[in-house]
Amino acid sequence: MTNIICTGKGPAQPVNADTVKEWSIPNGNVYLVCDGINHNQKTLAAVNVFAENLAKSNWTNIVNPKQLLRDNIFEALHLMSPEHDNLSFCCCVAVVSEEKMTLAHCGDCRIGSLTDKGVKWLTQDDVPALKLYNKGVISKETYDKSRHLISTKLKIGSNNRNSLTVQTMATANNQVLILCSDGFWSESEYLLNTDVSNVIMLIQEEIERLVLQSEDNFSVVIV
Repeated sequence: MTNIICTGKGPAQPVNADTVKEWSIPNGNVYLVCDGINHNQKTLAAVNVFAENLAKSNWTNIVNPKQLLRDNIFEALHLMSPEHDNLSFCCCVAVVSEEKMTLAHCGDCRIGSLTDKGVKWLTQDDVPALKLYNKGVISKETYDKSRHLISTKLKIGSNNRNSLTVQTMATANNQVLILCSDGFWSESEYLLNTDVSNVIMLIQEEIERLVLQSEDNFSVVIV
């Protein structure tokens, strides 16, 4: 059951080019967050088409769930119209069944597990400067700028084979998942360092604040 599924924009942004979506598949559910690059109607239309294409994919192959998710994402991109070529976005996807879950992400969209001791991120930002930031070599401000490089995103009409990370793990070890765009976690990560019920309450309040004050589009799903 989804506790929160929300996307929005602050007053500074003309368009919310993020998309969130959930749907049922045989033996499970799929959750998606897309963060469109360049906040305009063309990007919004593109991420919506991608989300619809992905939802219509064949989800019945359970022999190799990692390959299935990877193939479905690339096929959803391949099916897009040439009018969307060169538009970019990053995304994160969680395919969750009773026993296993398969996660895919690119760029700085994140998936984490909410625990009684706070969030445990299950993905690492796919950004070249991440190691330098973790070592303290560059500042948070410099890292934030590097996160927006187009080279770390999915680009429609291009070869994206090296732009996606996919992994599988046990569902039992990750009972409550959070999927979010950088517009959410960069503003609100500090709220995630408490128990699950408190985090859900804080995020519901935080969404109201972001609508009034955020400088970016933001998306968050908690399931």
